[in-house]
Amino acid sequence: MTTKFAVLDENNVVTNVIVAETLEDAQSVVSETVVEVTEQTRDPFIGQPFTGVIFRHTPAYPSWSWSDEEGDYLPPTPRPNDDGAYIWDEDEQVWVEIPVLREPV
Repeated sequence: MTTKFAVLDENNVVTNVIVAETLEDAQSVVSETVVEVTEQTRDPFIGQPFTGVIFRHTPAYPSWSWSDEEGDYLPPTPRPNDDGAYIWDEDEQVWVEIPVLREPV
């Protein structure tokens, strides 16, 4: 069975994704560091940094910052915790509620 492996540069940034039978096979074809791709690491893309645990995707917005605790990017202001539908307004740095059309009762 083949497995995906990410090839990392000296800064732990993905430079390639290869397929091999084993980690040893993957390491035999490249001289760089190789990391096995698993459900826990998430799928890698070229240019993504590897944190040692997961491949860090690009943030949804430039103002969002990485949280090691959450394993994801977080907005500067938490999303309102209610039943509303919201979208982040990067220019204003606020959550904007999206009107939801409801059928008349």
